[in-house]
Amino acid sequence: MHTPVQVTVVEYVSEFFRKYKSRAYGKSISVNAKGGADALMGMLKLVLSKGGRDELRIALHCFKAQLTAATNSTPAVRTQQVEELFALLSSLVDAAERLRQFSPVKETISCAVLEEVRWRLFRVLAGDGFSEAADVRRRALDLAFLSHMREQAELLQQQQRHKQLVAGGAAAGPPAAGNAAAAGYTGGGVVAGQARRARPRGCCSAGLPASLVLT
Repeated sequence: MHTPVQVTVVEYVSEFFRKYKSRAYGKSISVNAKGGADALMGMLKLVLSKGGRDELRIALHCFKAQLTAATNSTPAVRTQQVEELFALLSSLVDAAERLRQFSPVKETISCAVLEEVRWRLFRVLAGDGFSEAADVRRRALDLAFLSHMREQAELLQQQQRHKQLVAGGAAAGPPAAGNAAAAGYTGGGVVAGQARRARPRGCCSAGLPASLVLT
């Protein structure tokens, strides 16, 4: 009887990085990053479903090991390896954002990935491991800033939609007295159910950690 081979999360993700660095998902950096991010996102879904948030954190912690190895490599290959890793991380953020926006039932995995990526970037910026690697810290800061600005833009859009909903409800006036309870009317021209749906989601809109100040 065949016995299944037990693979740890670190081994699982390390095999992915081996394929990624060999350009298994595309010949150019951008194509390889996009294909690799989609593959990694699928792996992270499985890791989260089987092992929970702690295992997901371990999986994404492997990025630090890869980045450390790239930073300590020879100057001839360092720049390209660092670029490839940040291209992957940027594409992973894009993949998680798409999943969150267009597949609400999978919002848990996308929010978890975005939060862990944000934390990894913060550790690159605030930790001691890359204090001497100005180029790496700059790439991390750029990606953190772009992700933060995108989240703020989405939050602003949600707030504007909420204001439009409130204005539309006020213009329409309160429902007839006999229908007020059934409609969920609470006063102020807003139907309670609509107001709840219009509120911005908070799981991925918190922005960067408070201790990280962008200057």
